[in-house]
Amino acid sequence: MCIRDSAEAQYPGQVFAIKAHSGGFAWDCSTTGGYNFSVTGVSGAGSEYEALMQNGGAYPAASVNRQVFNGLPHYVNGGTALSRSGWMQAIENVLGQSAYVNVATHAELNGSVMNILVEGYYTGDSPESTNYLHVVVLQDETHGPQFSASGNPDYIVSYEINPTYGHATETEELEYRHMDREIARMTTFAGDPIYDTSNGTFISKSYSYFVPELYNDVPVDINELKVVAFITETNQDIVNGNGSDMIVGETFGNDIVLTSLSLEDPILASSNNQLGVTVFNNGSSEITSFNISYQLDNGDIITEEFNGSIGPGESYEFVFSSTPEFIFSNDSVEVSISVDFEDDNTSNNTISQTFSLSAFCEPSMDCSFNDGFQFVQIGDIENVSGCEGYGNFTDLSTDLELGSTNQLTLTTGYGNQNVKVWIDYNDDLAWSNDELVVDNYVMAVGSAGGSFTESIAISIPADAPVGEHVMRIKSNWNAGVPADSCELTQYGETEDYTANIGTLGVNDEDIMQVRLFPNPVDGNFVTIQTPINGTKEIEVFDLVGKRVINTNLISDSLDVSELNPGIYMVKVTIENLTSTSKLIIK
Repeated sequence: MCIRDSAEAQYPGQVFAIKAHSGGFAWDCSTTGGYNFSVTGVSGAGSEYEALMQNGGAYPAASVNRQVFNGLPHYVNGGTALSRSGWMQAIENVLGQSAYVNVATHAELNGSVMNILVEGYYTGDSPESTNYLHVVVLQDETHGPQFSASGNPDYIVSYEINPTYGHATETEELEYRHMDREIARMTTFAGDPIYDTSNGTFISKSYSYFVPELYNDVPVDINELKVVAFITETNQDIVNGNGSDMIVGETFGNDIVLTSLSLEDPILASSNNQLGVTVFNNGSSEITSFNISYQLDNGDIITEEFNGSIGPGESYEFVFSSTPEFIFSNDSVEVSISVDFEDDNTSNNTISQTFSLSAFCEPSMDCSFNDGFQFVQIGDIENVSGCEGYGNFTDLSTDLELGSTNQLTLTTGYGNQNVKVWIDYNDDLAWSNDELVVDNYVMAVGSAGGSFTESIAISIPADAPVGEHVMRIKSNWNAGVPADSCELTQYGETEDYTANIGTLGVNDEDIMQVRLFPNPVDGNFVTIQTPINGTKEIEVFDLVGKRVINTNLISDSLDVSELNPGIYMVKVTIENLTSTSKLIIK
């Protein structure tokens, strides 16, 4: 746009644009079908950008360093989505700020693989113990049609401008610029965490990215590709960044490239956590064998051998036969994979990525004989369900008073079911023996198939921690339930609920009842339900008291996609009423 172009011309090398195309804005409207200009690499990335900006629906909108600028025109108060009239002032405000980290980028294309180097140097201390590095591949100056574009369109018109409206006619070809094409395969949308953010810290990160022939339906011109990298203070405010055009380098005879890791983030204790990597032959010769290794943090190096055939320009998904042993008491782990090969280009033989670790597990079991729970009742919880192996019902809750004894009523679809119940009093998402409230109670002793209902007494200690805690109920047929609540058994079921211990239900004139669901959250959004309507002031804190979200919310849906797995406190304020609740991110 004219405003952005003016800023780039006025501040060369200091202003970089990243555009997200999503939904109806991603497709040209030509009657012949045309091109798809949507963001690739992250499912719904365009929508995630919009949610981050808290855009009210007018386009184009822009955030400048993802910051909130009080006094400048916004589409939504408290959001980062700026109206056009505020862009230049926001840019000037940001450029007048000092940054405690410098960023440099380098991108080089060898064959079909882009090798990206990002370096950062901290000249001061960050107020946050963790920052996040983001790397984005952009496609620039891409040409395609657009039918009846709206006023002030973001393009350069190849032919005549419609004299009446000042924009393109349906036959004209437009130039689309600065389009976000890839982010997930380098750093994920949330970013690659930086754990040392103190003065003097130097970081160097390398990424390899396979360049496809098409982005959706749009042909790729390698001369159009650019890279922008930036570091955020939390998962929102950008501290500093840099960008570079791509250099076209040489092509090699032997060139193995590790392009992406196959491992879910976060890594869950309940998952099989098989580790894999995409191996791309970027050379002109066939590859038949090589050694490949992985390492977790600074642990032992595990090496395996590949024997097969990968032709030039082909990829192979290598999966390690050994399962990595993650330490789930840690918050994160760096996974590094490397190949040992007579390679003409060794710069892309290693790939590393930092993953979050979560002890929260969802142990699924075989329900083929209806071994699981058909009905669960305790206090206000009355849940009719079929056996699914694992059921997350943490949106269902009940109050349990300190020092009380409560009846848990269960119905199972098969006899001889051993039952354990834990309440996660310390909220670490790992259920231990000292959190047991039912220890291998046996239902319908000696019975086979059928429906069996029994009640079990659950006592809450007088000194139990007050608050919301996940209550786990687990069964196992014909044998005791293992001490490890995450351990898989052949037959049975695990179901999770929420127990409100103590005085959570007490109200006074300054407290309101707020419901968060689902809780734990395993998606991008949590619903915040309040008894009164109005704009909600939302503050989210981690367990050390650091505020990680501060926003005003008109709807009931809060975007938590940028938060790492863990436990958070959510403070909700409407007018003079407040409430604080616990939220678990899986």
